[in-house]
Amino acid sequence: MAASKLLSLIALTTLALLTSSFGPTPVNAISTRNQHLNRHVVQHDAIAKRKRSTGKRCKQRPSSSLAVSVGVGAGAAATSKASSASPAPTSKATAKASSTPKATTKASSTPKASPTPADTSSPSTGKGGGKVGLAWPNGNEASLKNFATENVIAMYTWSPYCPSNTYGIDCWPMLWGDKQIGDFTKVVTGGPVNGGNFILGPNEPNQGGQANISPQRGCDIWHQYIQPKASKGFKLITPATSSAPNGLTWVKDFMKCCTDCSISGVGVHWYGTSASEFKKYLTLWHDTFGLPIYVTEYAVQDFTGGPQSSKDQIFAFHREVGPWMNSQSWVAVHMPFGFMRDMQGVNDANRLMNDNGTPTDLGRMIINNAY
Repeated sequence: MAASKLLSLIALTTLALLTSSFGPTPVNAISTRNQHLNRHVVQHDAIAKRKRSTGKRCKQRPSSSLAVSVGVGAGAAATSKASSASPAPTSKATAKASSTPKATTKASSTPKASPTPADTSSPSTGKGGGKVGLAWPNGNEASLKNFATENVIAMYTWSPYCPSNTYGIDCWPMLWGDKQIGDFTKVVTGGPVNGGNFILGPNEPNQGGQANISPQRGCDIWHQYIQPKASKGFKLITPATSSAPNGLTWVKDFMKCCTDCSISGVGVHWYGTSASEFKKYLTLWHDTFGLPIYVTEYAVQDFTGGPQSSKDQIFAFHREVGPWMNSQSWVAVHMPFGFMRDMQGVNDANRLMNDNGTPTDLGRMIINNAY
């Protein structure tokens, strides 16, 4: 009998041990595993984006680099915002520089850009005579102060947000595209602040992976969200297409459905290796639309598989085009691509920022107008 009770006791003890081993996992253990999984997913996405950006066309850059804050419009909350919703800067020109349309279009055949009276006066040149702008994806980095010279007149962040301290540089909000309409309407609520009295239209609307919208959709966005800002004191700049051959056609079609729009200038992007072709390209756009040109992205980069330019060739390019743009009354601002550490597929010799946040030799030359 005693032996029977002993066996029963052993059986019950064994059952209890087995039950406890399949019991609920502690909550903190589950949480830890989920956090690890989330980090893995984020890292995988970042790696995938980086791999995709190394093709002939530089595609959308990781948005994590665009942490920006402080609303541009009056009344915007001055709180930091990691721009996970902010598409990152891009550059891609699929056509060779030699295929750039020649500047032969007659102005008389161009649709009128803006029957509505618009102020087409350009931003004032810097005290040093420069017209440099910063295409800035580095958020609130204090390194911005290293680029605030008397020749730097403006900046933008591929979003409606601006750094909390712009070190005296005018910061222009952008309505990047459909993805940022919510941000734009929340941030740009009043008139211009801190000198940011220009609004940039959608980013590369003719390009997949970027705003990627039709001219009609561009007009719809403009009429609903951008045009009303003109009455608040903003000057409005057209969407800036990539320098693919369909870019000029896109803007022409946009102008046709935006005849009642207040347009103060035309945004232009360009990537190639020839200084002469670059100058012809800008001249073509000015002759076509008869408006000031805002070059909001450009770099010495071949996206067609051809050889990339050397550092010396890139310096020579800027020494030719920088003074030329400064001397053209119709070029309002030029914003070279490269104020960043990771060039995301663009020839690294174009880089304008060192790893420590100071200007490279090329960057120093440009921001000091020291051509």
